[in-house]
Amino acid sequence: MSARKVDFNRLPKSCREALVAVCSGQGPLRPLFADVASGGGVVGAVLLVLLGLGALAFFVLVDFARGSGAIQGPLFVIGYVIAFVFIFNSIASAWRAARLRAALPWRRGRYILPLDYVDATGRELEIIGLATMSDFGCTHHYTNGAYTHTAFKFEFPTGTKFFTVRPKAAAEQALEALRLSRRDVARRVEEGDVQGLARLDPLFEARAKDRWDDPSAASGLDSGQRAGDLPPWLGKLWLAALGAAILAGSVAWGARNVASDEVMFARAVRIDDERAYRT
Repeated sequence: MSARKVDFNRLPKSCREALVAVCSGQGPLRPLFADVASGGGVVGAVLLVLLGLGALAFFVLVDFARGSGAIQGPLFVIGYVIAFVFIFNSIASAWRAARLRAALPWRRGRYILPLDYVDATGRELEIIGLATMSDFGCTHHYTNGAYTHTAFKFEFPTGTKFFTVRPKAAAEQALEALRLSRRDVARRVEEGDVQGLARLDPLFEARAKDRWDDPSAASGLDSGQRAGDLPPWLGKLWLAALGAAILAGSVAWGARNVASDEVMFARAVRIDDERAYRT
């Protein structure tokens, strides 16, 4: 097998259960490399929301009720819209990621298994056989003489996949595990050790029978693990965020100008001076 995209819910039951165990770190088989989606996405979303709020506060307060910028021109609307894009799109992205995590019975991520590269970031899996790998690279990176991380490069016919590992000891351990695994797989293939290969391959049944679309799995009659469905509109949530940002930005710009004008008028009434009224 070179590369294929497979609906997780249509895989044979044994493959679904074995794959969930591997990707969840619950079975005896462990991934050689794993790039697992974590809570960092939520932290990033919070930071972007704070950035948007900071930009919004800047646009509201700059020259508020004073000087020639007390009443902002229409071009300022762009700044308000961009600030709200950061806020709304970050919230929408975090919500979509949370819904996706809840829908999948495994840890979202990309994995290098003894026989395959598996992109399991969604219900549709991308599976590429390691036997098709044309090149492999491992580079230790340093900044000002200090080690930062190790980059692993896997070159496949469909493209290059990168994994980052740190610290250096863990990277060297992963490299040795990959070397030993590839040697072990080659030996078992040469010896015709089918049972041994089955223990290393969560997709063994589908591969052995070339059955990647199991009718019984598709019908939902078996009791195996399944991935939940996300509503189609969730993928277009960024459009709703953009529309809301345009509306909110326009309203915020107008409200800011009204508030700035009201503060200046109240100041003129308090001073009761011709110059203040003219301003």
